[in-house]
Amino acid sequence: MIQEREIINFKSTIVDKKLCSITMDVEISENVAAHEIESVFNQIRFKLRLTDLGMAKFL
Repeated sequence: MIQEREIINFKSTIVDKKLCSITMDVEISENVAAHEIESVFNQIRFKLRLTDLGMAKFL
């Protein structure tokens, strides 16, 4: 599977630092977030099939 790579602009700030972890806030534009959500939804929908009883079945 070939994955597209594109450069996106984002802002990040470090919220908290600990000895073994860093917590960050990352902001991306609304259209990038919407595109990624739609992409993930389509990937899940492709792998999922609804049966006659409405139960989800993974292929």
